[in-house]
Amino acid sequence: IFAKRYGYDPITGNHANPVYPSNGSNMIDYEQLQSYGKLMDGTAGQSILEDAFASFYGTATYNYRSRYIVSGTVRSDGSNNFGSDEQFNLNWSVSGAWNIDQESWMQSVSNVLSSLGLRAGCGYTGGVNKSVSPVLIMSYSPYFRTTDDDYYRVGAVKDAPNPNLRWEKNRTMNLGLAFGFLNDRITGEVAWYHNKNLDQVTEVRVPHTTGFSSQSYNTSEQINTGLEVTLGATLLKINDFTWRITANAAYNYNELTRYDPPVKDLSSSRFVGYPLGKIFTGKTTGINPKTGLYEFVLRPDVVIRQEEDYKKSQNY
Repeated sequence: IFAKRYGYDPITGNHANPVYPSNGSNMIDYEQLQSYGKLMDGTAGQSILEDAFASFYGTATYNYRSRYIVSGTVRSDGSNNFGSDEQFNLNWSVSGAWNIDQESWMQSVSNVLSSLGLRAGCGYTGGVNKSVSPVLIMSYSPYFRTTDDDYYRVGAVKDAPNPNLRWEKNRTMNLGLAFGFLNDRITGEVAWYHNKNLDQVTEVRVPHTTGFSSQSYNTSEQINTGLEVTLGATLLKINDFTWRITANAAYNYNELTRYDPPVKDLSSSRFVGYPLGKIFTGKTTGINPKTGLYEFVLRPDVVIRQEEDYKKSQNY
């Protein structure tokens, strides 16, 4: 709920925003009072936002002598942010761990190799992108457009309705090995992961004949693959004082594997087979002595392809 008032009286708690005569007259006509009333109506109002979300899930874990641990989950989430056929999204995950240091044959080297564990997991998760909606939404501005005889409220439609709008999904696979030496004074972990993002929502350009210049919907898939290494060591430990250092290194590879907008151009910075946010440019051949500007040779793998698409469109 919002309100904006002028001329507040702290004694009565009321407001009185005076209407002044115009055009040098001492009289205030009825049309002027009407215009004033409409303007004041625009300084107060309320908006209501309602979301519905439902979740159903189950989980099970089995632990055998603290050596072998297996866990699995199943979950179904529903949201009113999507079309009626796409509201619910089924996710699952399964993971396991092997505490190798708990094996009997490891006890002979436990004074050196104090801990050793292997873990692995795979599963799906879902995400709700609140920037899009399956229904047609008009957003009203607090401003009015003035004409000769009236004031009109200004509104705009951001996106076209899309009943096929659906969840963003993420498939994750990971594998890790953790170890510790000398009663865990030296520890480390090596972890590998592979994430695949499905049905990502992106803003794409669409033909203007649709009534819109752009629209956001599920268009993309990308992968993130990486390796992380962490090493730590306790340099000094005296009573309650501990001095420990940790170092880590990571490598990540990102690639767009699917992107199917109705209109493609270089401004989108999205090309299949390249990382997101890739900057495309040509190879400089020097400075033109007549213009003083750099000259470039176009990239044959990206730019020329766009030129060919443009030439083909001129034939229709």
